[in-house]
Amino acid sequence: MKSGSFLYVLKWVGRYLKQLRFHFLLLLLLSPVSVALSLLQVNAVQQLIDAVLSDNRSRSGMAFLLFASTSLATLLRSGLSATVSGRLETKAGCILRDHLLRHILQAWPDRLEKLSGGELLSRYDGDIDKISGFFRSGTLTLLLNPLLSVCGFLYLFHYSPLLSLGVFFPVPFFALILNGFSKRAGRIYEKRREIQTGYTDVSCDIVNGAETIFSDQMTEVMLQKLERLLRSLLFNQKSYFRNSCLSLSLIMSVTYVPGILAFLLGGVLALHGQISVSLLFAYTQLIGQINAPVVDLFSSLNELRETEKSMRRLDELFLLPEERTDGACGLLDASLPIVCRNLPLPGIPEGLSLQVSSGECIGIAGESGVGKTTLLRLLCGFCEPPSGSLLLFGRSVSQWNLSELRKQISCVFQENQIFPGTVRENISFSRPGATLSEIEAAARLSGLDGFIRQLPKQYDTMLQANGAEWSGGQYQRLNLARAFLQDALLYLFDEPSASLDEEMERLLIESIHTLRQAGKTVLIISHRPALLRACDRVLQLSR
Repeated sequence: MKSGSFLYVLKWVGRYLKQLRFHFLLLLLLSPVSVALSLLQVNAVQQLIDAVLSDNRSRSGMAFLLFASTSLATLLRSGLSATVSGRLETKAGCILRDHLLRHILQAWPDRLEKLSGGELLSRYDGDIDKISGFFRSGTLTLLLNPLLSVCGFLYLFHYSPLLSLGVFFPVPFFALILNGFSKRAGRIYEKRREIQTGYTDVSCDIVNGAETIFSDQMTEVMLQKLERLLRSLLFNQKSYFRNSCLSLSLIMSVTYVPGILAFLLGGVLALHGQISVSLLFAYTQLIGQINAPVVDLFSSLNELRETEKSMRRLDELFLLPEERTDGACGLLDASLPIVCRNLPLPGIPEGLSLQVSSGECIGIAGESGVGKTTLLRLLCGFCEPPSGSLLLFGRSVSQWNLSELRKQISCVFQENQIFPGTVRENISFSRPGATLSEIEAAARLSGLDGFIRQLPKQYDTMLQANGAEWSGGQYQRLNLARAFLQDALLYLFDEPSASLDEEMERLLIESIHTLRQAGKTVLIISHRPALLRACDRVLQLSR
């Protein structure tokens, strides 16, 4: 593994070492204990052989007790090590997922929207599983096994310098060849993760767009996409297993060649009287224990490469720029919620100029793609205006603390966002501390209270994220209720009556009048004539 990759993985592990230090320390303590027990066990075998050959019963009994004690201690250490390793893997996975979710929630929304859902799921699930599994075993392999390998070789060298040099002479050559195979394994793994991401993307598209797929006869097209991805995945897996088989054959050579050489060379040395038979037996037993860190290190090269690729994929998400957390709070001029000058929109490159006074209701209409929704996103602080000026409540949007700004703004976009939980929870997300009476008042304002009262559990009725239980209009009213509950100063609506019938649209207009009577400012994107007539003025956007 090249030094750059080694240092990258080591640095990545160091980020979380403090949070996982207890489990790491336990495993670090257990590792030398394992080596010490192995050495004691082999030493006990050597003493037992010498005692039997010399017909010394007392020494035989002591050697047998030592061997039995070390064997029992080895079993206990193995059980404890497995328990600690499992907890380390679980905790590492939880920490990584928590860190990633927190970062995503703090990233600029316009940057997140460039990532597909399948890409996020693939990294959140598969890549974190790979990294947390590496924390369980690969980290100690990376940190300890090189040291243990050197110490083990020096210990064997102490037994017989000539035999040790002859036994371990081929190992460096195996290392060079295995390093080449591990590089190829990393490239194959990276390609596999890309294919799996594409497969997840298509699967999400099938689930989310099932109605469109069936109605437009797109089933065969989607199946062909999946089939192409599966064929690519199958080809990738063949390459991976072919590479793994070649690597495994070399690893098996590293496992058995030193032992075979020890028997051959050691037998020659024993025949010439340079070493005793008991020392040869102890050496051949010991070489398996000492060689284990070398074998583990070589076996983990592929895992190290794959883990590095997963770490880099996660870092692409961690490097997404976060929203500003600093900035000013409080209103400078509540009488002018919105003032924009030469604000560029997709369909209006020369820029939009607009001034909205407190309590006004402004309708916005225009052809598709002119920038109506972009305007709402700019007002919410989801993205920075590239040029021009945008003042909200008397302060430039670039100077606002975005979290504080959004407390003054309530926005309902075209997509009805429903979260798993009760009706009460879904409405109260905009104000977690709201009382039931306040939630009911918001539901009445959106025209949803009567429908909720008819449900068996009323406001405690459970909802699913896919929104299969209610109609589109009912879910739209739930989103409106969530917005009304926030009690903001500025309300932004993007096609709020798109899924509403005429009666519900009339009720929505009455609710907007109620907001205006309370001194709220309202911006409405709509093509519905009745809704636009209820506005003080209508801004017609055109290219």
